[in-house]
Amino acid sequence: MTYWHRRHRYFGVCGASTKVVRGGHVRKCTNESCKTEHFPRTDPAVIMLVHHGDKCLLAAASTFPRGMHSTLAASSSRAESFEDAVAREVYEEVKSR
Repeated sequence: MTYWHRRHRYFGVCGASTKVVRGGHVRKCTNESCKTEHFPRTDPAVIMLVHHGDKCLLAAASTFPRGMHSTLAASSSRAESFEDAVAREVYEEVKSR
């Protein structure tokens, strides 16, 4: 949100400044003839913990320090269900090992 606010201080069409409204989740053009509202981009994502009994499937990125692991997470397209995104991410993580 901070990045979005920093990058959208001015409306790209008319060049007028924008102001924060609705508790910071909207920016509104201050040009009286425009008043266009802008919303931050929201991309769907899933975070999952795959487990079997007391064992969990964890990921280890090449950028992680040795011994560091995390749960799995994935971005999903708007056309992909969350269940499909989970299945895809688990498959990709398991086949890469």
